[in-house]
Formats: sequence, structure tokens, C-alpha cells
Amino acid sequence: MEFDKTLFEKELTTIYGKTTKLSDLGGKKAIVIHFWATWCGPCHGFNSYLSALYGKPGIQESVRMASFSLDGMSRDRHPEWEDDVFEEKLEEVKPIVLTKLRTRIESDKILWDDHFCSFRNWLDPTAMAFKVMSIPVVFLFDADLNIIPLENKIRLSSALTELLKLK
Repeated sequence: MEFDKTLFEKELTTIYGKTTKLSDLGGKKAIVIHFWATWCGPCHGFNSYLSALYGKPGIQESVRMASFSLDGMSRDRHPEWEDDVFEEKLEEVKPIVLTKLRTRIESDKILWDDHFCSFRNWLDPTAMAFKVMSIPVVFLFDADLNIIPLENKIRLSSALTELLKLK
């Protein structure tokens, strides 16, 4: 699967208000991009897997983790709303979504800081750019932002081990 590397140069704001670019690896050797949602049962289990993986020796120092939540409201579910009405409603749900996200991040013991949410569900621009069709899903990139193919999301641990030995 090919990705437009300009995606990594887009400025994004975390749910904590920090602005960053995915390309800002800070000397790390890999980036893991994870898509999930608070309402997704399998995501809860996968968050535990990712948290355990992130806690392994050497991972935090070598890997940047970025999680994108698909929580929020979808424009396609409210086609009758004018754009300004949708944006107004979206502003109303943001605090509720942020509370749910922060609660799940804490309960799942997700230790990294790069958590993003556009509040637009499946119409999240980053998810659309990555062609996300189901969640949870994870993508692994090396320091040059080349994708490392994964047979499945559980293969992430061995793929990271192999990648970190190479660099």
C-alpha cells in the first residue's frame, strides 16, 4: 500500500492542544499509527496490546505512537443539516467526546501523548487518507516514512523487533 508522504507534513492538534506533524519523529526509528474508537469493543482489547507493547524495553525510546480516534459525528448521518448547523452541533459534542476519549485512554493505560480526533467519525480526514475501512487498524512506518507491511495487527510486535534491529 502506498501513502502520500505529504500526509506526514500536515499540522495536527492533539486532544491535549499540542500541535505536531507525524513526520516529527524526534530521533525515533519508527512510527505506529493506530485508528480506533471508544465505542469499539475490539479496539479496547487492542489498546491493551499496544500499551503492553509500548511498555517493552526500548520501544518508548525508539517508536513514536500516534492514535486517531474515530469518535464524534459524521456529516453523512445528517445530510439534512446545513453546514453551519452541523458545525454548531459538532461543537456541542466535542466536550462529551473528549471526556470519553480521555477516560478510555486512562482506563486502557495508553501511555503515549499523540492522540488525535477530528470528531467526524469515519469522515476523519486522516482516516480517509489512510483508507481506513475497519478498526482497530495499525500502520507501521520506518524513519524514512516507508510503510512496513503487516500481515495482521498482532504481527506489529515482531515487525517492530525486526525493524529496530535494522536501524
